[in-house]
Amino acid sequence: MIQNVIRAIYERIIEDNNNITIQYVNEEMAKYLEQFDQTWIGYEQIYVLELMLIEADARLLITEAIEVDKEIMQVEQREKARGRIVVDTAEFTERRSKLI
Repeated sequence: MIQNVIRAIYERIIEDNNNITIQYVNEEMAKYLEQFDQTWIGYEQIYVLELMLIEADARLLITEAIEVDKEIMQVEQREKARGRIVVDTAEFTERRSKLI
């Protein structure tokens, strides 16, 4: 886009050298650069929003896994208190403690 603008301004300068001023060139470039900047800002806003959504989704999965593990631990403790057999090995306990 910007290359096309520069090319068009350059062609106008060549075609009509007497009527094109530096001020005109600066104003034209400023106008198109402002449009480009606004377009870029819009892109960045969408990009950052998408990153935030991805992060929130990832965090949600981790949070859900932690909650499920807590529920499993509560069930195991409740069943143990009732005298029922639950998984209780050193390897299982060690792996669980690493996850928490």
